[in-house]
Amino acid sequence: MNRLFHAVAVGSLCCAVQAAYDGVLNNNPARGGTWKVVYSSAEGPEGRALEILTERVGQHLLRDSHRATALMLPLEKDGGVPVQGKRDKVVIGVPAKNATLRALMGDATIPKDGYLIKTFNEKGGNVVLVAGDTPSAVLWGVFDFLDVIMPTLEAKLADPHKRFAGTFFRAAKVPAYTYITAPETPVRTVWSWGFVLDDYRSAFRAMARARMNRVILWNNRPVVNARDVVECAHSWGVEVYWGFSWGWTFSGMEAAGLDFGKLSDGIVEQWRTMWKPMGGDGIYFQSFTESRRATIAGRSLPETLTELVNTTAKRIHDEAPDTKIVFGLHASSIKRPGGTEAIAKVDPSLEILWEDCGGFPFGDGNGGVSVPDTVFCEKVLALTPNVGFLWKAQLRIDWSDFVSPSGPFLLGCAGRKLLDRDVENAAYRHPAFDERWILNGKTVWEHVRKLRSGGRRPFEFTATAEYNPPYSFATHCQAELFWSTADSWEEAAKRARLRTRPEW
Repeated sequence: MNRLFHAVAVGSLCCAVQAAYDGVLNNNPARGGTWKVVYSSAEGPEGRALEILTERVGQHLLRDSHRATALMLPLEKDGGVPVQGKRDKVVIGVPAKNATLRALMGDATIPKDGYLIKTFNEKGGNVVLVAGDTPSAVLWGVFDFLDVIMPTLEAKLADPHKRFAGTFFRAAKVPAYTYITAPETPVRTVWSWGFVLDDYRSAFRAMARARMNRVILWNNRPVVNARDVVECAHSWGVEVYWGFSWGWTFSGMEAAGLDFGKLSDGIVEQWRTMWKPMGGDGIYFQSFTESRRATIAGRSLPETLTELVNTTAKRIHDEAPDTKIVFGLHASSIKRPGGTEAIAKVDPSLEILWEDCGGFPFGDGNGGVSVPDTVFCEKVLALTPNVGFLWKAQLRIDWSDFVSPSGPFLLGCAGRKLLDRDVENAAYRHPAFDERWILNGKTVWEHVRKLRSGGRRPFEFTATAEYNPPYSFATHCQAELFWSTADSWEEAAKRARLRTRPEW
């Protein structure tokens, strides 16, 4: 009995000591800070948002400067057990699933696919709200707060000599601020060969940070870890479209005697056996349009192309009706009499992603026409329901030394050393592309605003971006315009510059 009494007494004492110790930790701003996060879901993109907050806020709050003590950012599930002793909170989620968030938002509403960021002080505590219309929008909002809004607000908290990272989270009272935004183009894409991605995990994170929501990965060999790649992309709010050739190798050739029926057979069989089993959200293809020839196999190139595309797409849809298909089309093969009229007959269920529509940003700005062909872009917008445009105004693959994979491969598993080497090699070349955006960015902004002012807006904008992040200023400029041109070009460029900084 005495031994039992002693054990209970010791246990009670330990609990009391632990409670007192926890109280010291939770109420001492120098020991883990004053902040907590109130969330509604730890799954998918919202789980990634918690990951980003833990990583980036934790750099300044969760370690003592001269100790190895590990402290973690506390996460409080909405409606669950409250985290005590924290006066300040970040509240994130989809409002319909987060009662705390709904109560703090007041009368604010969130537009479709957009998000709200709001900061204020209530009852002596600082509050940051990130409310998204979707889980992906929650993640975009968290990145936007950390990359753009928080450092802007930090500048109001201290004199110019004390604007160091983390000032916001050490403030007694944060500035009041409200920001509501939504995308003006629903699909915002990065196009890349698949095998050049050294690390798909960091690539998808960079896409989410830039508010991109689709990646097109072109391959001519099967991706062995395709399912893992798709699952990771979805957790960052990114759709995966696998890209392959529908006769692209015949571009620029007369190809006499080409049997288009057999070509279609081969495409369908390759889709059925190679690309369909890899999962993903859709497929992307290019055909023989990277050409200035008027004919192929003695027939009109645009008319023959339309026939091949419609026939092959129908065969795929007969087997898999829900398969989403994007047709990548080079404008250079269509800019001739009768070209656009033929393309207008393409199956309206397909999306068409146009390349080469004039100069910068469709080209890299080296010589020739330096501005986009807005008139042509407006013309093709009227042809078919879902039209996108692909830009090339940033660092891309070195085609002078291109080597294709010899066989099936693991995508994005090159390792840290190779990734660091490739990032360093590319960083030396980024300033040349950044300079073109400094000189020509406003012209592109005007071009996009014009396209969005018409009756049918672009469905997609795509960047053939550098494949290994961090993204350059040039790529972030494009991402800002893909999202919206509601603000001035100067504001878009400022936001792009803030996103280019390292993730503190």
